[in-house]
Amino acid sequence: VRGRAATTLKLPGPTVAGPCRVAVVGEELPILLSGVSSQLEIVTSSAEAKDLSCAEDAAVVDVLVWERASLHAGAVNETMSLLAKSKARRALVVYGFAAKRVVVELEAVGVRCVQARAGADAIVRACLEERGRSGMPLQISVPGPQAIPPRRFPPGQLARIARSSPTMACECPHH
Repeated sequence: VRGRAATTLKLPGPTVAGPCRVAVVGEELPILLSGVSSQLEIVTSSAEAKDLSCAEDAAVVDVLVWERASLHAGAVNETMSLLAKSKARRALVVYGFAAKRVVVELEAVGVRCVQARAGADAIVRACLEERGRSGMPLQISVPGPQAIPPRRFPPGQLARIARSSPTMACECPHH
């Protein structure tokens, strides 16, 4: 991703015995995932990211599973902050809608993305796969300075466009 410097986040090795231990953030996911599979154990859950309680020192969280209705440009930084707060080894974002660019940015730093319509089985499978990858470092991207593109139109031309009267009876061209 242009304008970003990569930093490696070292994580402890994976737990291979027992179910995949997850921290779940979202309103519907805790209900959807509870009791679906004996291979998944919900260690902690909350409806809102700000309310997520950190797992106890003795409780290891393999995967953070974050339910998002939509993903926007700040999703990478938000996910990395929540990942650090949860003390999980890997992150999985379950989203309803997202621009392809945002999904690519998240996956470039090692965050797995799954569309919500994929269902509970796909989410459980993704959690198990992420637990297997938990020894791999995540690449954290930090926004760097980006050059401002040159102007496309001279100021005089922009002023003429703004003063012009549209031929259609609608306010949209003025916006």
